[in-house]
Order: sequence, then structure tokens, then C-alpha cells
Amino acid sequence: MYTKENILNALRMVSHPEKGSDIVKLGMVGEINVTAEGITLVLVPEKSNDPFLSSIKSSCVRAVKEH
Repeated sequence: MYTKENILNALRMVSHPEKGSDIVKLGMVGEINVTAEGITLVLVPEKSNDPFLSSIKSSCVRAVKEH
């Protein structure tokens, strides 16, 4: 079963390619919701046009599934 804490732990494995730090430390993870239907989380990029946002989203999904 997923909890907010183990999701955050998984997301600590996701680094921003340009910044070199994990997205949790960078403050990019907003709200996390865990329900019977699934998990939703809000990413808060520093810039709305961050060119790495798509790859970060994919990395988040992969990290949570593998954790």
C-alpha cells in the first residue's frame, strides 16, 4: 500500500537533470493524494516552461511504481 511518505521517498530518487538535485529537495512536489482509485501528485516547477518537465513526470511515475 502506498503512503505519502513512501511516495516522497521514491520521488527523492528523481533528480532534475539541470539542477542536479532531487525534486523533493528542490520543492517541486506539491500535493500528494492517495486514494483507492490511485495516486495523484502535483509537480511545481520553478519555471512553467521547464524543458525537463515531461521527462521528470515520466521519472516520477517510474520511481513510484518501482518503489
